[in-house]
Amino acid sequence: MELGALYTASVVSNRPFVDGNKRTGFVIGILFLELNGYCFSASEETAAQAVIDLAAGKLNEAQYAAFLRANSKPVKSR
Repeated sequence: MELGALYTASVVSNRPFVDGNKRTGFVIGILFLELNGYCFSASEETAAQAVIDLAAGKLNEAQYAAFLRANSKPVKSR
């Protein structure tokens, strides 16, 4: 979760693109989790608000990692 939060926070705070940094950061963080065996389950509204709060400084990276942890589950192996 911490690496997913780090990837998201890095893109959101460093703003490498002209537009879409919050969206891109979110997708990168969730993609990292999913590639590593987790399923993200938060609603679109909740996830959007968390990324907006991260960008505004209302959430720090550790708090965002806690949000990811609370809204992700390991995918069961077959």
